[in-house]
Amino acid sequence: MKLTAALRMTAMTVLCLLLAQGALWGAPYPLSKIPVPEPANLSQFVKDKGAAIRLGKALFWDMQAGSDGVQACASCHFSAGADNRLTNQLHPGPAVPPAALPAFDIGTGPNYTLLPDDFPFFQVSPVDGRLSIDELTGLPDDPNTVVLRDLNDIGGSQGITLSDFLAINAGSALESGLPRLSPLFGAARQVTGRNAPSVINAVFNYSNFWDGRAHNSFNGETPLGPLDVNAGIWVDDGESPTLLKQRVAIGNASLASQATGPPLSDVEMSFAGRTFPDLARKMLALTPLGLQLVHPDDSVLGSLSRAELQPEGSVTGAAGLNSSYTQMIRAAFQDNLWDSGKTVTLPGAAQPNTQIEANFPLFWGLALQLYQATLVSDRTPFDRFVAGNTDSLSLSAQNGFLTFADKCATCHSGSELTSAVVGSSIPLCTPPDCNPPVFSNNTTHTLIRADADPETFAVRLIDAGFFNIGVRPSADDPGRGGGTAQGFPFPLSFTRLALAGDLPFVTPLLPAGASPATPVAVDGAFKTPGLRNIELTAPYFHNGSMLTLDQVVEFYTRGGNFPGNPELAVAMQPIGGLRGGVLKRGELVDFLKSLTDERVRNETAPFDHPQLMIPSGDLADTMITLAPTGGGDAVSPP
Repeated sequence: MKLTAALRMTAMTVLCLLLAQGALWGAPYPLSKIPVPEPANLSQFVKDKGAAIRLGKALFWDMQAGSDGVQACASCHFSAGADNRLTNQLHPGPAVPPAALPAFDIGTGPNYTLLPDDFPFFQVSPVDGRLSIDELTGLPDDPNTVVLRDLNDIGGSQGITLSDFLAINAGSALESGLPRLSPLFGAARQVTGRNAPSVINAVFNYSNFWDGRAHNSFNGETPLGPLDVNAGIWVDDGESPTLLKQRVAIGNASLASQATGPPLSDVEMSFAGRTFPDLARKMLALTPLGLQLVHPDDSVLGSLSRAELQPEGSVTGAAGLNSSYTQMIRAAFQDNLWDSGKTVTLPGAAQPNTQIEANFPLFWGLALQLYQATLVSDRTPFDRFVAGNTDSLSLSAQNGFLTFADKCATCHSGSELTSAVVGSSIPLCTPPDCNPPVFSNNTTHTLIRADADPETFAVRLIDAGFFNIGVRPSADDPGRGGGTAQGFPFPLSFTRLALAGDLPFVTPLLPAGASPATPVAVDGAFKTPGLRNIELTAPYFHNGSMLTLDQVVEFYTRGGNFPGNPELAVAMQPIGGLRGGVLKRGELVDFLKSLTDERVRNETAPFDHPQLMIPSGDLADTMITLAPTGGGDAVSPP
């Protein structure tokens, strides 16, 4: 009894300290108190959110969406919203020298199975040695530090074999394509050049993808928002003989923007040259999830399942849903987006496209956004702790929480544990002080920030929520400092857009006191991810180069792999008290493990799912099969 009382007193002390620090890093409210961001003009497009969620979950998990009839969105986001496969997950990284093709450093090329000893890709000895670079010699300033391994391979996600799109085959998930050899992967499945981030809690992100190219404002067609000046939706004006294109801006819809990228990527899901109307024509003619069993107790799709639940718990019977994608779209979206009898012949189309085909990227994007908006993991021990349950964290995790709040929360701030969030509603009053909770009406979001060195007072401009933390040299991957790579001459960075001058869309504003002469530090910067369920989402970082949380903490302990990056974030300093502090590093790992929602681990609602067959390399019998899951609370619109 005395020990329990002492622990509770310690927990209350920790909680009070954190509340006192709240003004510095964002008050530690439970995530359940943070409203899920949603477009203000959503009702212009969606007439039934529940129907849109059902459509989004079906599309997200449907293997038929891939040109090969195998690749679903979920194929790279099936494990706690991320990808934990180890076979054929290597990309060779950037070429050195640039004129050459990149070469694999690990294993023997495609279909290699990564081993624990292959991680981390960058390794030093001693492991917590400081790697600050001496400007004169270019060498580590700790004479005992030796770089043991420096590999630029990338732990990505395998996708599709390289083929040119030829045609949709009526009634078949498999499309006609002309295979060709990939210069990097030959005839094997290709692998993405970045690690797959988790889709769970991603609805809180202001921008999505590691480089943020999935714009907060959805243009109804592509990931780039207003940067794609040709994007829009197809409408019937009542006068023209054909459908006309209309530009739209749907704010707080970065996940909708993100969703429109992979289906046309010739690395991830598509034969090269396939269009969204091609995908629409295929999917509208197929039974939703027609290759996969759906659990009758699925929290979203159970009422539509064609399968049967057996007494011992197995699921048998017919695959798919008792509905069609046409019916699901008509139930979810406003009639004027799909009911016109007019058509339009889109570029590359062999025949005129109906309105429902032409607007398929709009339906796809918003439906997937609304489904993913239900994937909020707000029932973690951490959330219970900050809600006042002082028994929910061990003493070790509480100590780790103090270290985290002091050292890590510059980037991983607020209840979302990332500074890359929408952040438009901040709780001012929560039960029992007020019921329902009261939120501020702060609808602004700072897109550009000044990163100021506390010692030299030097200021650089950065995009809010994007940091260069020295995982790799900036030249390896420009990240946020890159361009759109889709034929538009615009940078991705809000900072560089603001400095670009006259552009055909509204650009962000520079912070007060900044000028075109202020240095910019966006090259090699990547979006700060949220940390919930992080123990389940290895490998880590944008290049998938670390396998364990101990490796991650060791990386931050010594201030990153490449502290010589000129764009390195000011916050990336070796963490005092952790260097040489095995106990403190262990406490920090214990805290990170307290961010796991057991519903995610157990794949129960809202994290349940249909059956899924996932490629794990190109060799025979290498498919991973996930059984359909169900159970838990039925999902309702947020």
